[in-house]
Amino acid sequence: MIKYRYLGFDQNISEFVSRENATGNNLFICPNYSSLSELRYAFQQETSLQKVEFLTMEEFKLKLLQSATPFLKEEKRTLAFYASLTAEQKKYFHITNYFQSLSLARKFFTFFEEMAEELVTVPQVTSVLQKREMSLQWQAETFQQLLDIKDTYHAYINSRGFSDLIFRNPDSRAGSDWLSRFVRVIVVNQFYFTRLEKKLLPPEQTVIYLQLPAEIFDEKELSCKPEFSAAHLQQKLTEEFNNIVFSDEFSLKYHLFSGQYDPTRDAVIDLGLLQDHLQAYGVQSSTGSAFSIQFSATSIYSFYQALHILLAEIIMVDGRHLISLNSLLAVCSDDRFVSLFRAAPPEEEQAVWEAVLAWLYELADQSYKYLDLSLELTAIKPVPAVKALFTKLFAYLQKFSGIADFQGFQRVLQAENSISIRQLMTTAECRCSDVAEVFYRLLEDFWILAEINVIDDWQEILGSSAPEGFTLSKNLLHLFLDYAKAKSCHFYKEKTQENYLNITALHNTRNLAYENIIIVDTIEGNIPPVRQTPFLLTEIQRRELGLKTYADIVLREKYYFFRLVAQAKKVTFLSRQREEDATEISSFVEELHLQYPRIFSENENPVSYLLQGHCRNWLQAASPDLKDPEIPSDFYQLPFTAATDLKDSRMIISPSSVMTLIEQPFNYYFQNMLNLQKRETSLVLDYSPLQLGLLVHEVFALIWERIMDEYQGGKIHQDFNLTQNNFTELALDSYLMRNPELLLQKPHNHSELYFQKIIRGFIEDSLKKFIAECEISFTDQEIRILPEAKNQNENIALFDLDSVSLELRGRADLRIEVLPSGRKHIYDYKTGKFNKSLSRQYAAQLYMYHRLYYDLAQETGKWIFFVTDQQLQDFSRINITYQELEASLQSALTEIFKNGYTLGERAALYEDDELTRRSLVKQRRNN
Repeated sequence: MIKYRYLGFDQNISEFVSRENATGNNLFICPNYSSLSELRYAFQQETSLQKVEFLTMEEFKLKLLQSATPFLKEEKRTLAFYASLTAEQKKYFHITNYFQSLSLARKFFTFFEEMAEELVTVPQVTSVLQKREMSLQWQAETFQQLLDIKDTYHAYINSRGFSDLIFRNPDSRAGSDWLSRFVRVIVVNQFYFTRLEKKLLPPEQTVIYLQLPAEIFDEKELSCKPEFSAAHLQQKLTEEFNNIVFSDEFSLKYHLFSGQYDPTRDAVIDLGLLQDHLQAYGVQSSTGSAFSIQFSATSIYSFYQALHILLAEIIMVDGRHLISLNSLLAVCSDDRFVSLFRAAPPEEEQAVWEAVLAWLYELADQSYKYLDLSLELTAIKPVPAVKALFTKLFAYLQKFSGIADFQGFQRVLQAENSISIRQLMTTAECRCSDVAEVFYRLLEDFWILAEINVIDDWQEILGSSAPEGFTLSKNLLHLFLDYAKAKSCHFYKEKTQENYLNITALHNTRNLAYENIIIVDTIEGNIPPVRQTPFLLTEIQRRELGLKTYADIVLREKYYFFRLVAQAKKVTFLSRQREEDATEISSFVEELHLQYPRIFSENENPVSYLLQGHCRNWLQAASPDLKDPEIPSDFYQLPFTAATDLKDSRMIISPSSVMTLIEQPFNYYFQNMLNLQKRETSLVLDYSPLQLGLLVHEVFALIWERIMDEYQGGKIHQDFNLTQNNFTELALDSYLMRNPELLLQKPHNHSELYFQKIIRGFIEDSLKKFIAECEISFTDQEIRILPEAKNQNENIALFDLDSVSLELRGRADLRIEVLPSGRKHIYDYKTGKFNKSLSRQYAAQLYMYHRLYYDLAQETGKWIFFVTDQQLQDFSRINITYQELEASLQSALTEIFKNGYTLGERAALYEDDELTRRSLVKQRRNN
């Protein structure tokens, strides 16, 4: 029978086990590698290692259940899984390519591995699924599909000389002879035993050491009883629990890294919050020795991920390779990526990077969505340094064109003139990590995929590249990135570094002990973890089958957590509590608080360090009283500086910006003088309002050009009814066909089809509607048509004020003059809908056009055609005069010259423009 040894939480289990078993030919089994290393170290202090062996539980099972054929693992098994699927199975699970199968593959292997571990048979699952009161029809159907896949997968890998863990035979005992040479099999504090593990442990040889009170361990089931709680930690080393509660993540991190802890004595247990922080700032080397991170957090992975983003967004249109501007914005926002392709000296690198982003945003402003890899079609040319950079980048991308196999892909990555791995790595990665070694092992292992007999036709799995195509190369890179995600690498303490934080994860602390520990982010959802929806089976069904349930997971996490805190003298919890997003302190911490109130203290830090500690250093002049800060009188304005804001003592405005200058000087300065706007790193792949507006203007210009050519100049007797259809359609076709830049400005997705089928027809109808309005007003009249003249702005001086000349500059979209009567008409096109709240702004713009072209006494019609509404609106009778506008302009300029560009009132309660700041202004004025 199995023997049990129970230890209190005040014992060091590794030292205890090594002292009791210093002699004898024993096999030691530990839960994981960190506990195994600790036990081996403790054992070395007592005796030699000649007659003993140390294994993790997983290694023990692999050694005992040996297979005649090698087991497939990681990407090898998922590739074989996809290759074995039948057409019907792919259709059932909605799978059309390899990468869509990965999620199902991982669930499939996890599910059947668990069945194999718990010795659950197919008839048992079927029996549970047949119980109508606890099952649904889809569960039985899906389970049958999974069984069929399991059979086809087994046949597929067996025909190629491989096996899988899910097909292990628990009765084979191929390694029994090896096990028999040990006197004792000593299991060191394994918390959870699967049915397979219970079956494989030899009862006469096995001794299990448990750091648990005997009364809460079920020796028959080899499991901890669910009654385990903080009350069972009476035999503990802990002298002090201290819970510090913060309001936000920043404050918690600020507190931890502000130097309040002794790095030589304190161990930091990270529940997930710090991992992302350390990876984001590249400071892994400042932690203790052997700090593990996923390879996906390295700079090498980031580069190849960026490369995949670019390759995946290259399309072929009309014989040209086009690359998505979205992908370029995404990768070029990272200065490190850009630095790999620029040849500027170090002092110019920042300027080149900013020039790169400025050029890309300028293209985005002009509705570009793609660039051609040859840079021939782009009308907006970059500066030489930026052109050289993109020429180099696009030449590098072209190397991946036409790759047909693994070997071609490998040749590109390892070409002499390619980017070296050392170039990709950060200083810390080069100096104190094994990132490079992990990468080369990963690369070598990845190429083995092409050599082993798992896949017959790689192009069937990953797609094929046509000549100069990128399909196979981007899919190979995608496969490589997925393969790399499972790998990890280590950072080591730098030899010259004296102080560092020893950071580790909770699951790496099993059987380890520390004097002082800081546990970071002890909140609900981290500890215990949030409940996950199980695959296929419900919690009730899993419980009936003996599979692990959420309650089992919570019990396991509670044991790991309580065992760890009971082994340390001083325990500090860094928690968060915030009602707004329902962030709560961990129930495990609350349980300790209730159980041990005499040694438990709690301190709240309700004020965010983001305001108190960090930003106060930036805002030295701000009042230290954060509850009622003293706002400077000029906080809501920008100063007027004649030297920079004026050119030769002239201020030039456009008709469309008049009301903004009058009502919102602050916004006018940003929009019209600084040309600042919010920048997005992701563009919507659709026709933008700017594009549609430009299209409408261009097509209207072509229509009037054709009309004037047809009737020999501007003075005509025009029957507009005859030109509605053919002139409109011809003008639209002409614009769409003769403009080569449109190839780079089109979405090249479903939006293009939607435009051709829906939007184009709508625009045609709208333009025809405008021509029909002209028919009503001008047919059989002698008129002169004066369409928008590109790059020919009218300019007129309005008035002088304080030695500053205010000038009006712009051009109307269309003017039509009726010759016999002398009446003038001014038209403006707008692609949006009519907004009644903007009526005065529309009218002001038209009145300014009137001032620009004609005498104010001249009777002039003022019209705006709203394309979306397909309506022509008359603004001639709006209750506004030019004299009022000029007076308002003079008043606004007087205020600007005196007090700068101030914030105006919000025009409407729900105006979508800096509501919070405007609300402050309004509140300040009311007070």
